[in-house]
Amino acid sequence: MLPGFLGKPLPLLLGTTPPMKRAPAKRREEVTQQTVQLIRSMPDVDGVVVYDVWEGNERGRFRNKYGDNRPFALRLQEATGKPQVVCNVVVHQGQDGFRLWLDETMKMGLRNQVYVGASTEKFPVKGPHPKEALIYAQNRYHDLVTTGCISIPWRHAEARRLMKKVEAGCSFAISQVMLEPRSGVELVSDVAKLCSKEDLTPPTILWNVAPVVDVEVAREDFEYFEVFPPAEHPAAQELALRNWLRISTARSPFDESIRVAAENVEQLLRHAIQAGIPTGITAEGLGTQNLPYLEAMLGALAEVRNKALAGKR
Repeated sequence: MLPGFLGKPLPLLLGTTPPMKRAPAKRREEVTQQTVQLIRSMPDVDGVVVYDVWEGNERGRFRNKYGDNRPFALRLQEATGKPQVVCNVVVHQGQDGFRLWLDETMKMGLRNQVYVGASTEKFPVKGPHPKEALIYAQNRYHDLVTTGCISIPWRHAEARRLMKKVEAGCSFAISQVMLEPRSGVELVSDVAKLCSKEDLTPPTILWNVAPVVDVEVAREDFEYFEVFPPAEHPAAQELALRNWLRISTARSPFDESIRVAAENVEQLLRHAIQAGIPTGITAEGLGTQNLPYLEAMLGALAEVRNKALAGKR
């Protein structure tokens, strides 16, 4: 049995960020309490992913507008009893910085961790790379730590890349925000083939979706975080753009984004279950300003998850 949320069939997780570090203390506390209340009100939610978000400019400078995500994750864990997953863009820390972070995080009792890389075109990379961080964490803490990574389904040789991280100690992967299911279905098929051919144990793949509250803001976020598949994957790109057009021109983009997300997740869960790949869902808010809108999306995704669970029996 896998630890925490990974031991549950088709886990459903909430993805969020801490309040912005420049926000007044009163506002930060309000956001924390809103997040706690949302989690408490959603018994179907099995855990929380707290993201580590960095932004860079053309001069290669970067910053984290949210600060250290661990105190926020610890507050949520203590207040709700739900396991927290803390993300860390490890390439900004350097080897010594990451090792110190890891020891501190384990002492805090935050034992579910995701190690994230970054494009060298956007950011200067200090290291370690995610695979190096995975190896170090597993060698140091063994079964006491549960480690994951980020997966971009349409990336070249992504299945092989993902399985290399599994060999390094990775137990689960959180996908890029999915606007279409095609690239995820292809990833599942490739992972299943590799596992069968080489007798490997697959990771749990968590399919990440997000509501669209403000069309212009969402478009900017999706482009910055490279949500749309590139031209090298024309079928997936076309489907993502078609779904985006469907959302952005709807009378209620928010409601339509929930319908699109539910349809995509239904296909992804079904295919993963058929292929024997452990799977689940993450609903990401794309910032704390969208927190009030996540309840509707989590409710819709819980229905999809429960339907898939009933089909497994």
